[in-house]
Amino acid sequence: MLQVIFSPIGFAAFSVLQIFFVSIISFLKRSKFSFFLLAINITLIGLYLGIANRWGYDSIHYYIPFYEGDTSRKFEPGFTLLVYILRTIGIPSELFPVITILITTWLSFIAILKLTNEYVQTTIIAFCLTSMISFMYLYMGGMRQAISFSFILLSIAYQSRNASIKSFITIIIAISLHFSALIFLVMPIWRRLDFHKKYIIILLSLIFALASEYIVGFVLKALPPGSVFANKIIRAFEYSDRNNEHAIYIYKFLYSSIFVFIPLFLLDKTIKNKSASLILEYALLAYVFSAILFFTKESSIRYLFVVNVFLIPFYIMSIEHVFVKTQRRVILLLIVIIFMLYGVISHNWLSELVTRFI
Repeated sequence: MLQVIFSPIGFAAFSVLQIFFVSIISFLKRSKFSFFLLAINITLIGLYLGIANRWGYDSIHYYIPFYEGDTSRKFEPGFTLLVYILRTIGIPSELFPVITILITTWLSFIAILKLTNEYVQTTIIAFCLTSMISFMYLYMGGMRQAISFSFILLSIAYQSRNASIKSFITIIIAISLHFSALIFLVMPIWRRLDFHKKYIIILLSLIFALASEYIVGFVLKALPPGSVFANKIIRAFEYSDRNNEHAIYIYKFLYSSIFVFIPLFLLDKTIKNKSASLILEYALLAYVFSAILFFTKESSIRYLFVVNVFLIPFYIMSIEHVFVKTQRRVILLLIVIIFMLYGVISHNWLSELVTRFI
């Protein structure tokens, strides 16, 4: 049954269901019934991704054993507390990954709904996110990071409403769940940089990413053999080489890079929505770190996932202020198709198929 649900046919059927929700909610506009349908849609997305995550490598080998009492691995204090709470209230270990992703999905869309303040936009964003999210991320065990960055999204929503204390608290919670969220502590500094400095930093980070294996290899040769730093670099290289998922990562990175640079070239024309502008700031900062860590693949891909999650609401929200009503539908359709295409090239079963013919 699960093989059918998560096969290409199953994913296509789930996408059709998403289109159904988009159509109905668009027709109903803003009403209690449309909110009810949106809630059902978000819950279904959470369950779909949660069940997929249940069978992810990290869930099977790390998270579920940890939940069942295995102390051989240690995780962040916030994640450990979450495990303790769910275990205390009697959630079975088999359902732990599902419940965690369901919570993550709800937190994310509460944040997106706060940012858009519109049911239709939120439903379209949900559809694009579901199309874009790769099973590869679930396979790689991004559960801790997923729930961490759902709090970052919530922090952005609070920040857009000038609720500074709530925003700071949610960032601290995000860091306690996964330490990769630490990068967003530099956001106040990043936002103070002018456009040209950001553009230069992002461009240099892209260049570094493309040449990183050569640059880091040169640095590695210059380091004393056996040093702590040298050993860590070697470990990162070895892990990237043995993980088959990393072999095609360059294509996904470059594809995402296109959508990072589009708003940079059109900055003065596109960003008139305060919330969209704020989301883009976070996406650009995450992209810089993804590019800098490109040679590790494992860390880079996690930040790139966040970049794409942030870019989708940015694009959907921005078109409201760029195009007139007749153009808006066409552009919106193009965006949906583009991010569905990203989903197509991101899924393992299609990536492997394409790789065979390259």
